[in-house]
Amino acid sequence: MDNSKQSKQVLLSVIGVAILVVAVVGVSFAFFNYTRTGAQNQVSTGFIKFNSSQTGAMAITNAFPGEVSGTSSVDISINGGTSYSGGLDYQLKAVDVKFLNDTGASTYTGTNGQVPVKVTTTVKSGNLNNNTDGTFTGNANVTLAENAILGTGTIVTKANATANDVSGVVTVSAIIDTNVAITDTYVSDPNVAPTDGSTNGTTDAWRNGRTIVLTDTWNALQTNPIVFKVRVESIEHGGRYVS
Repeated sequence: MDNSKQSKQVLLSVIGVAILVVAVVGVSFAFFNYTRTGAQNQVSTGFIKFNSSQTGAMAITNAFPGEVSGTSSVDISINGGTSYSGGLDYQLKAVDVKFLNDTGASTYTGTNGQVPVKVTTTVKSGNLNNNTDGTFTGNANVTLAENAILGTGTIVTKANATANDVSGVVTVSAIIDTNVAITDTYVSDPNVAPTDGSTNGTTDAWRNGRTIVLTDTWNALQTNPIVFKVRVESIEHGGRYVS
């Protein structure tokens, strides 16, 4: 009798386990799963192209302050395009500027310490000033100095941009400033003798606001000229130029 009860208990236990397994399996099938793969995604860059080149080099020879013969120029070609939303900005500036007093060729005691040079930049040809492509502003009579801005421009963005959406030539011209007075006897007060011992000093009235340059200093420019380079830089609109 006891064995019969034990058998029934074992049977009931087995049935209970079986029911539990079925319950667990049933619950596992109740989970819901859904996946979907979307369309292809793409990562690409915008189009940017900018280039410049220079034709010739400036050489002002036998110049005298303000004379037309004392003007020299170079042509700089600019071309580019972009698909970036803001477009491109670019600028021309003077760099590596070296005046006579930087060469050690002469003791420079002129009023401003250097022979003043003025630089003017203008559009020569091309579509640099076509509003649908871009604009260019040349600066006139800029005093030559390190990092002096000679001109600025923009390139308009286009969906199907090419390397030559903007293509043109600008001319950069340099001339000795007209406001130069060459003298070795300048004194601000005509009643005060010049330091070189002469009795006839150059007066303020004759100077008339011009920059004083000594004769030796002026002559030294024959073999030790003022030199500079033109750098063309471009950035995305709203960016920052390299300093």
